[in-house]
Amino acid sequence: MPNLSIRIPSDREPLVDPKTGLITRSWFLFFQWIFQRVGGATGDPIDTTEELLAAVDGLLSAPVLAEQEAVESIATDLSSQRELIAELQRQIQSIQSGQVVL
Repeated sequence: MPNLSIRIPSDREPLVDPKTGLITRSWFLFFQWIFQRVGGATGDPIDTTEELLAAVDGLLSAPVLAEQEAVESIATDLSSQRELIAELQRQIQSIQSGQVVL
């Protein structure tokens, strides 16, 4: 029976060896174990993987689109507020100059 236990590398252990720039041995063994555990090279076909990646990409881009819409909404509100402030300043100046304009 294959060995199904593996030691997960410590979070203090670097993923990449700073001297060589290569993945450390413990992390390499951990990732190799995961690769073998999930089926190795006989995993999902490419088309399923591409569909999964597309789905993940869609999920990741959704918050960005929502944030962009929120920023655009705030920018529109800000522009409206600036126009209102400018109008109020004109009215104050006309009142100060003695020209009451309603």
